[in-house]
Amino acid sequence: MLKERRLHPRITAAGFVSMSVAEDTVAVNLMNISPQGLQVEMTQSDMTLLSNHRSSDGTWPEVVIRFGATDPDPSLAGMCLTSELIFARRLSQNAYVAGFGFVAPDPVITQTIQAVVQTRS
Repeated sequence: MLKERRLHPRITAAGFVSMSVAEDTVAVNLMNISPQGLQVEMTQSDMTLLSNHRSSDGTWPEVVIRFGATDPDPSLAGMCLTSELIFARRLSQNAYVAGFGFVAPDPVITQTIQAVVQTRS
């Protein structure tokens, strides 16, 4: 039996969120969300975009995640969260799964995400 290591539950979420790095923005497929972060599916070009913005010491850039009008829940519409890349795993030649942790999220946004997760879990 595996022990759950997550501090917060996550819910499966469908839809797209926008991910901005510097002046570049792409739409990525949202897979799941928790009050601490989210997981997305990305293309090779999305991953290259992130990689191109790495610092000289190899640090990944912070990204801004913006929720659309209804994905994954209307109460999150338009919310923006600064996030950092936690992991990236290649699924195929052109597909990656990446996990992002929220960086110092606004307490109101955290409470809204917690409410969404609680109502759907």
